[in-house]
Amino acid sequence: MGLVHDLVVITAFSLIGGTIGYVTNVVAIEMLFRPKKPYCLLPGKKLCIQGLIPARKSALAKRLGEVAAKYAYSDTIRARYRERLEKEIVNTTRDVVLERLRRAGARSALAEILVPGLAELVAKAVSPIVMGLLEEASTRINVAEIVEEEFLSLPVSEIEKIFRQIAGRELRFIELMGFVLGAIIGLVEGIIALIV
Repeated sequence: MGLVHDLVVITAFSLIGGTIGYVTNVVAIEMLFRPKKPYCLLPGKKLCIQGLIPARKSALAKRLGEVAAKYAYSDTIRARYRERLEKEIVNTTRDVVLERLRRAGARSALAEILVPGLAELVAKAVSPIVMGLLEEASTRINVAEIVEEEFLSLPVSEIEKIFRQIAGRELRFIELMGFVLGAIIGLVEGIIALIV
């Protein structure tokens, strides 16, 4: 009976410790998002609690906007964007010109030979003008402000949904690690309880 009793005590301590660790981590993760509105424990807005994300939503929005703008305006991103945009402008312009010329009745054998080349010339002539306009316009657009406004417009429940989609597995791992660490601590406590 001594060995069985000892195993039951150690198992009980481990399970209790694991459960406490798991529940603690679940509650901690939930407190990232809840309560959504400040909940004051004392009158006069003293000792209020609120989830981290709802409480810091404005600061998060501002920082997210700054980070997005920093990377959106980096030389590498701008060069890649310009390259892709220029290619798309040329392709789209060529396709539109081809379609318009064909609709206008350019169906002869000579037109079939000349139209693609003409469309290519127009596209290449138009592309620098359009790129210049787009680049000038993009300098007047505040990316940080747009991202910040968009983030602020999202309800906390939507932010939580996005966060859980991105980090769902990691959050689940944190919860399970709470159980594992709690169980280990419970096991040590159970052994100590038997020794003492």
